[in-house]
Amino acid sequence: MIVVKYLYINYLILLISILACQSEMKISQAISSNSVLNLSPMGSNITNRIMNKELIIFNQLLNGYIPSWKIDKVKNCLFDKEKSDDCTINVLKNLYKKLHLLQVEIPLYNHIHRTFLIGELYFINRRFVEASIKFSSILNSNPRLFQARNMLARSLYFLGNSNKALKELDFILLNQITNLEENIDTLYLIGVIINNSKINISTTLKKGIFVLEKYIKLAKNNLNIINTEHILNSLRNRLRILNRIS
Repeated sequence: MIVVKYLYINYLILLISILACQSEMKISQAISSNSVLNLSPMGSNITNRIMNKELIIFNQLLNGYIPSWKIDKVKNCLFDKEKSDDCTINVLKNLYKKLHLLQVEIPLYNHIHRTFLIGELYFINRRFVEASIKFSSILNSNPRLFQARNMLARSLYFLGNSNKALKELDFILLNQITNLEENIDTLYLIGVIINNSKINISTTLKKGIFVLEKYIKLAKNNLNIINTEHILNSLRNRLRILNRIS
């Protein structure tokens, strides 16, 4: 009981800090918090041949080897449904849409940013082992790069390691106090992972309920609120059943 109260007090202190930093919300990433629910936990959605082709062209793009006229053409026809006769343009269109590359300055020589984008590409293509390796490599030298830790947690979740994923997300909540959006996202992910992992331990269920209640208060008009309330009710019901049994 003392441990649970201590955990809740830590979360309350953290959330007060988050509210004090609302004006510093700046993060934008290709992967939304909904991806925890939208991606299949098993199997890649892309063949090795296509994945390798994407990686080759992506590295050419990041290194500045793709002609500027071709990049401009991709940007101008990004949302056209018709495919080009040029295979490279088709692959580039997919990459730009998958990774929101319109927000990225090309060429990109920053090694950490490049590694992160490649990790995201692996993640989107459900190659969770490769994704976790990329994000882990970033954290080895940049342990406080919380976006990478967030994505590592997602990858670990899909690899079936919910406990490790939750530890990574807890690290973000306890150490990241300057970015409201990322912390809101982390609260949601913790609640979803606890719900989906079917862990029926009282303290864990209470933690899931606690973080989702805080998520709803902080997210306010987020379109994800309705889905969050369903998850919250599921956790509350499981806790009630557990309490009856015990």
